Amino acid sequence: MAEVPTKPGHGASPVRDAPDQTLHAEPSVDRPRDATRGGVSLAALPRESGRESPLLIDPPDAAAPVTSIPAGQRYRLGAELGRGGMGRVVEAFDLQLGRTVALKEVLPRGGPVVARRFAREVQLTARLEHPSIVPLYDAGVMVDGRPFYVMRRVSGRPLDQLMAGAVELGERLTLLPALLSAIDAIAHAHRRGVIHRDLKPANILVGDLGEVVVIDWGLAKVIGEDDERGDSSAMPSDSLRTQVGSVFGTPGFMAPEQARGEELDPRSDVYALGATLYQLLAGAPPHAGPSATEVIARTGSRDVTPVDVVAPGAPPELVTIVGKALAFDPAGRYPDAGALGEDVRRFLSGQLVAAHRYTPRQRVTRFARRHRVPLAVAALASLAVAALAWFSIHRIVAERDAARDARRTAAAGRLVAEQARDDARRRAEQLVVMHARGLLDRSPTQAAAVLKELPDTSERVGDARAVAQAAVVRGAAWAIQTTDVFTTIAELSPDARFLLQVTRDGMIQIWDLDRRRLVVSRGYPAGSRALWTGKAILVTREGAAPELFDPFAGTSQPLPVDPIRFAVATAGGDRVAYLDEHGGAGVLDIAARAARPLWPGHVADEIAIAPDGAWIAASDRKTVAVLDPDGRERTSHPAAAVRLFGSRFGQIGVLTPDKVIVCTLAPQPAWTDVDLSAFPQARALDAVFRGRELDLLVAPGKVVAWNGTHAWELLAPRGFTAQLLAAGRDLLVVPSLDGKLHLVDNLLGGELHLPTPLHNLRLAARPGAPRIVALGTGMILGFDLGMPEQLRPAQNMSATFVDDDTLLLWQLGGDTWQWYDVRTGASTPFRYDARGLVEIVDVDPDDGRVLVHELARDASLVLLRKGRTEPQRLVHARVAWGRLVPHGGFLFATGDQRLFAADDGAAPREVASLDGTVDAATTAGATGFAAVSSKGELVRGSLTGGAVVRTRIVLGTTGVLAADLQGRVLAAQDNRLLLWDRDVVEVARLDKRIVRIEPSDAGALLELADHSIVLTSLVPGEPVKTLLAASSRSPLISHDRKLIVGQSINGQLTVVETPTQATWELPSYYNTPDLMTIAPTARRFVQGFGHLALWTLPLAPSDLRRWLDERTNAVIDGDQLTWSWQPHP
Repeated sequence: MAEVPTKPGHGASPVRDAPDQTLHAEPSVDRPRDATRGGVSLAALPRESGRESPLLIDPPDAAAPVTSIPAGQRYRLGAELGRGGMGRVVEAFDLQLGRTVALKEVLPRGGPVVARRFAREVQLTARLEHPSIVPLYDAGVMVDGRPFYVMRRVSGRPLDQLMAGAVELGERLTLLPALLSAIDAIAHAHRRGVIHRDLKPANILVGDLGEVVVIDWGLAKVIGEDDERGDSSAMPSDSLRTQVGSVFGTPGFMAPEQARGEELDPRSDVYALGATLYQLLAGAPPHAGPSATEVIARTGSRDVTPVDVVAPGAPPELVTIVGKALAFDPAGRYPDAGALGEDVRRFLSGQLVAAHRYTPRQRVTRFARRHRVPLAVAALASLAVAALAWFSIHRIVAERDAARDARRTAAAGRLVAEQARDDARRRAEQLVVMHARGLLDRSPTQAAAVLKELPDTSERVGDARAVAQAAVVRGAAWAIQTTDVFTTIAELSPDARFLLQVTRDGMIQIWDLDRRRLVVSRGYPAGSRALWTGKAILVTREGAAPELFDPFAGTSQPLPVDPIRFAVATAGGDRVAYLDEHGGAGVLDIAARAARPLWPGHVADEIAIAPDGAWIAASDRKTVAVLDPDGRERTSHPAAAVRLFGSRFGQIGVLTPDKVIVCTLAPQPAWTDVDLSAFPQARALDAVFRGRELDLLVAPGKVVAWNGTHAWELLAPRGFTAQLLAAGRDLLVVPSLDGKLHLVDNLLGGELHLPTPLHNLRLAARPGAPRIVALGTGMILGFDLGMPEQLRPAQNMSATFVDDDTLLLWQLGGDTWQWYDVRTGASTPFRYDARGLVEIVDVDPDDGRVLVHELARDASLVLLRKGRTEPQRLVHARVAWGRLVPHGGFLFATGDQRLFAADDGAAPREVASLDGTVDAATTAGATGFAAVSSKGELVRGSLTGGAVVRTRIVLGTTGVLAADLQGRVLAAQDNRLLLWDRDVVEVARLDKRIVRIEPSDAGALLELADHSIVLTSLVPGEPVKTLLAASSRSPLISHDRKLIVGQSINGQLTVVETPTQATWELPSYYNTPDLMTIAPTARRFVQGFGHLALWTLPLAPSDLRRWLDERTNAVIDGDQLTWSWQPHP
């Protein structure tokens, strides 16, 4: 048994590989019983002389005696859990009581000052009894003289880690109850005369069971006691960690007076708690900087960015609470943590927050909400008084007055009740949406189920629809109840609409996945096997001829074939390669119901067939042979195969006990050993072709990709898995033991979360089908994929949408162009030898025209038409730019004062001559136009002829021109937006330069120089609304202006639904910030540069509940996720 070194200056080191490491502590000599509490000796620790703590110590017999183990052998040390300025905490095992504990000890370099501080920490912590203050179990001195104490081992995560993992404000607000528990613990300490002095999120632990514990009381002190002033060099003086010296606390959370080294009281703890609440709301502390010195300097100033500026959606009451807690002057703060906690508790319970100023209307509403019964009694009392007055005053007058008073009272009561009910309903609905948003990344299925609790009439339905769309994109699952018997075979039908399930007892079940119901169930002998052959099922069993079972007609037909031991079908199921019970290989034609033997003279044990049936591979443990459909051998190779598999590109994979071999049939058969030398001792366990790429699952637990020349690590899933599948368009599916299905291809990567743990997991997927099914004991889970698709023909290409279903693709720097149908994947290539650099300047989705600007020594405008392969050169000049006009025309200028227009196929005509060079022009409505010159002349007119109207504007350094949906002219000059109807008026002035104008139904969308998007109503004096925050990339805006896709601050893609102004984030399936093009109205967009990914976004209708029910049958029962077919109490 290892001993802790006793040499001075050396402490016990955590040794993970030595579980018998035991702490040898020096027992106290002549320990007085009245200084012992629950086995904790305080007499053995140094105390400050002359100081009597105001706290009481429990009586000596508070703990029951237990069987004693010598003090020197009681604690077995484990791994280090944390380390601070004066001590460290290690995990230990109490051999006497048989439990895991945490042991804190002074570091060897601590010295006597640190030892006294440590002793004070022990004394204070032992005396503060509160559920959120970790209890002490024992204390003592090690053999080298360093003190230690033992406390409960808290299993949990620090609050700062939980905050960092919560990206959205709604997620962080769910941590508010935990912070309140910590505030209550500090309030308890304040009532006992103790201040903590080092409060921060890292010192608040949230346990696995929801318990909250405030830790690290090393700097705590009793109010009024003197501090130990020691050597401040115990820690680096420029650290963001706790300082030990003349200034105590953590920069960024310490109060200004604490940073100045002044006397402290409970209000300094209040400041630190306020800073913690600030970080909970804003995601960052109120003060930050690269060094502790700079953070302390900022703390000493009054410069704290208001939390509602950093977190605009923060509740107003919490904003007020933070402001009061962070008051620069201590007199402006809460007097102690108890007062702070009371306001936070009031907020959580919906009561009035003392620090917040409410309007009279808000006070009436909240008062009525809390005093419904007294108000009702008061109303009845008023009616009684009115009735008595009727007997004492003139009958007619009294009757009139009573009726009037009753009406007023009733109306006021109804108003108060309605307001209270509406406020409660709004808050409940807001919490439902916030809860669902917080669940998106870890359980999208549960997020969708939570949203089903929201009424369709809710004012939050716009935000709820956005969150629902985010959940569907991330993979909201649906479930079907099935048998508890172990599943041996699970296979999707060729169209992926049906699932074949075979269980160990021989039961064959066919499931309709679209309707989520059982089609047919038929029993066969145990050990039977089955596979899809088109719309029928081939059933094989030991010792019996196979049969063809039609699950939809309910008929079966025996086949004239010997009993089959193993079979595999083509992708369409028209042919089946098989091995009979004697090792004979054959091929079965399903339509002809006829079989033909293959590879005579060999006893085969493995067989595979090409997805299109073009080849069949067989192995007899010595040789692998590749045969054509007629049985003629095309090539062979010596190998002891344990598995054969193939790709749709004429590749055959061979797994052997010690290597992987690939045979490529075209142009000539070639056999290649897969080089896995970069992965020493790697052994292939499973393999699948994904397109032309080979993916291998190798031990220990890595997925390796091989492209024919070299191999690289593709994925390292958590936990061991033994199954690889191909799904979608060349998408690899890898299950892991953490409840996730990893989805990978060369460009994209994502995860699906199993909402319910599945035992005996088995997966089913099919290449080309966007559906994955997971089966387990008693349950089938299905996912309809919402991942983007990689555009395979678009490598090293750019793209622009021409209409909702057509992309124009062109090779960067080349002459290869093509029209690409995103629905079918069909492409129409054409040759276009562009002159110089090309830019797509305009697209008309109504007729499929694309205007291209060529820039070389001169400039040209070229017209491309969807489906046609002949480019049409329209204009060639020294300078040229243009815009398309509806119904076939275009508008252009050539670098002088003239503006031209041309109809399809007609000669150009001059439509206006301006004072100065034409800088910009736009169409206005169906036949109108507008233009602006370099001298500030603004003109408008009709392309059909007539007078040109002119005016002038003050030019800025940059300008943008557009027309709204009413045909009015919009001109942006730097940060000013001008509207020209009868007169030119300024409708908005912004703090950034305007670089784009997109007219919309609600006014106009403006892109600013920082790539943020704001909405203006085009009404002078009305404020603009920010829809998308600033980013490093220009966002995409659809032609109908109903969809914006941009980049958020954290780098994720953000979608803005402009009709509701709701926002939601896309998962990071493709790690690139580039946004290429967006469809006019179909909610599709392309992301990437060179390698392109096509997104198709869902659209939730106003009938949200029905839409969600169609995508998942998950429901919420209390706080638990359950399924519609499961019983509910």
